Amino acid sequence: MFLDFKKAFDCVDHGILLRKLSLYGISGRLLSLSDSFLSNCSQLVSIHNLMSNLLPIEIGVPQGSILAPTLFLIYVNDILNTILSSKSSAYVDDTVFMTKAEDIQTLEQLCNTDL
Repeated sequence: MFLDFKKAFDCVDHGILLRKLSLYGISGRLLSLSDSFLSNCSQLVSIHNLMSNLLPIEIGVPQGSILAPTLFLIYVNDILNTILSSKSSAYVDDTVFMTKAEDIQTLEQLCNTDL
């Protein structure tokens, strides 16, 4: 099974990510720096010299940044620990689950259980 998270980097909850970083031993200045990296960002849209209102970005990691893939992986890494019958592999927002069975019905059941 191949999973690709749609708009993956846009769905990262900052609070959850910061708690996970803390659980992994990130603390003090490095945790504060991570919080600063994610917080106080805003965005607007500009089309033909017309601009939207400036709005805060409250979820997501900055795409194109060197930290975004790592932060996303930390955010979703426990998905690989919850699978029961499949072997799994992940690269950023693409995940592969591999399993085998003697017949198609059993394979379908195993896949559905893991999903």
